[in-house]
Amino acid sequence: MSGLTETVRRIAASDFGAVMTLPEDVWTAYVVTATGEFQRTLTSRSVSWTELSRETIHELLRCGYVLRCVEEALGLI
Repeated sequence: MSGLTETVRRIAASDFGAVMTLPEDVWTAYVVTATGEFQRTLTSRSVSWTELSRETIHELLRCGYVLRCVEEALGLI
């Protein structure tokens, strides 16, 4: 795993508050909405809705948010 990938995961898991700019209630609503959408649109015979739990989606969104911050900081967007 690359250093950047590991750094993004570490920040998302243990230091998310250092990069998060949204109010907590807005972030929570975003996670709830995204979870419902993932469960509604991605479930199939190979992926069950239980595999797309709120905790799993929350983790994925945190990593995505941190990665987006890195892209913005590096001027990649």
